[in-house]
Amino acid sequence: MKKRELLWIAAVVMLFCVSACGSRPVAGDETVHKEEGGLGETVVSEENSPLADWYNSERRLEVEKECGFPDMTLSLSIEEPDTIVFNYTISSAYDFSTASPNDISNTFGYYFDDIEENVQPAFAAFRETQDSPLTTLRVVFWDAEGNRIYSRDIAENSAYSNHTEPSENTVSSEGRFVLGTPYDNLQDWIDSGDADSDFEDMFTQFEAIGVTAKVSSDGNVLVIENYFSDELGLDKVPQEEIKQSFEALEEEMRESMIGALYEIIYKQHGLKPDAIRFDFYTESGVQLASLEFENEWIQ
Repeated sequence: MKKRELLWIAAVVMLFCVSACGSRPVAGDETVHKEEGGLGETVVSEENSPLADWYNSERRLEVEKECGFPDMTLSLSIEEPDTIVFNYTISSAYDFSTASPNDISNTFGYYFDDIEENVQPAFAAFRETQDSPLTTLRVVFWDAEGNRIYSRDIAENSAYSNHTEPSENTVSSEGRFVLGTPYDNLQDWIDSGDADSDFEDMFTQFEAIGVTAKVSSDGNVLVIENYFSDELGLDKVPQEEIKQSFEALEEEMRESMIGALYEIIYKQHGLKPDAIRFDFYTESGVQLASLEFENEWIQ
């Protein structure tokens, strides 16, 4: 996984975790007991504050577990009376020593400018479900040696429209902000091998369910070809059922992933496809469906 992909995942995980904090009320008997090797210490509050009650609950431990993954772990802490701190420790597999502090700040800041607006509803949701004050979310990234990489406070109703300026090292000749290599067109990106690398994780997941995928272009349309293994037995499925399944898939993809896919391609390479098309075939090459999503996200 590339460094820029880690940052993208970090921003998405942060958004998910903020929402998860207040996803359900804290039960009165959900006290966290100290255990050797546990995820956190019990917070003792002289005022027995609602925020400390939340931190000392099982819900906090659940959020830390749900929102961590192999390359980045999460530990939550609080600052009274109204701040939750998300401490992310990044695996030693990622080396930030060659990046300047300015580049790191600009890169993290660019992603969290977008996240800041999206997490605003979480403040009210947390207060409503936890009966606890929350006005500030602080996200802090640490490297494996315990050095602080980046810190950001997100306040309720903050002026999140003040976007971070990109550093010179991340601007293409046309002035586009990119985290990876800028390309003039889709075909150049594909020919470079970067497209295969960028989609590697997604295509690996496809292979696990019997689908082989590859990326190509049709002018300024990005095409992702998907070939279903004959072992899936699609030749035995009625055509009407296949049609209905792809209609449902089209709606689900539009709602859940297409916008993010456009954004990733633009932020990493400065490319704006006119459309993204998913073509589906049997292993022998018989076309099952073609789903095209015109660009409504990146203008």
